[in-house]
Amino acid sequence: MLTYFSFALFSSWKFMFTPLAGPAAGLSFWETFISCCVGGYFSASIFYFGSSYFMQLSVQRRAKKPKRQ
Repeated sequence: MLTYFSFALFSSWKFMFTPLAGPAAGLSFWETFISCCVGGYFSASIFYFGSSYFMQLSVQRRAKKPKRQ
């Protein structure tokens, strides 16, 4: 279980290189595939739902900035 979690965590960071390490860790194709998909979906969800916070922070920062004349 720890192996699957670590692969999901690693694929949320570097989605492209994680499948290469799957067979080296002794995982089958489907175990690697599912772990990578879970990590990719987790990362996409974090960035998608977290982006509204950073956009709101940017709007607030621009509102505080004095306008040039």
